[in-house]
Amino acid sequence: MKIHFIRVVHRDSYNDIYPIMLLHDWQSSFWEFYKLLPILSNPNRFETATESRRKIAFDVIIPSIPSLIFSEKPSRPGLGVIEVARILMKLADRLLLSNYILYSHGESGCMLGMFKKPSCPAYLF
Repeated sequence: MKIHFIRVVHRDSYNDIYPIMLLHDWQSSFWEFYKLLPILSNPNRFETATESRRKIAFDVIIPSIPSLIFSEKPSRPGLGVIEVARILMKLADRLLLSNYILYSHGESGCMLGMFKKPSCPAYLF
């Protein structure tokens, strides 16, 4: 199954980069978080860090939930919250994320986050 996602990271500009996956609700799309990309991935652009502070940024990953917007629809019926959580865990594995922050928004986004966490407790901060 092909999963659409956006990933933005500025590795050369920061000392510490933390991966963060942003999950949208069933009734929305990745576009809901699009304006956060430059703020989280390149905060110095907005003069939020000074020379005396450590430079911290995020490796931002925003997947489209399967069957929504640009992600592929499942070939079999029965795609539920647990199955979507497993698909998103596989995406994190493919992106070589050993640890990452998970932010989920909306009712179904939060349900995905709850089902994802017990399945892979070692992965999440």
